[in-house]
Amino acid sequence: MRKQQAKTANQTFSLPLEVLHDLNALIRPRERSRFVSDLLRDALEIKKQKLRQAYSDANTDEGQVEAMSDWETTIADGFDDW
Repeated sequence: MRKQQAKTANQTFSLPLEVLHDLNALIRPRERSRFVSDLLRDALEIKKQKLRQAYSDANTDEGQVEAMSDWETTIADGFDDW
């Protein structure tokens, strides 16, 4: 049974020359896309976790919750005039 491959797209971006040199010296050509994809996937997951935590922190911050409560009272402002 053949493993199904994920869809891919080519992306052009710049790398510092020393990073490119190390990538080419240490990672085989046929393994580079997977290597870079794995690193990006891990780094993006860390970013997502940090963003989730920031949202969670904001939702439990008393000052933030109070400010949002104040704004909720203005949601319908002006709609009675229509």
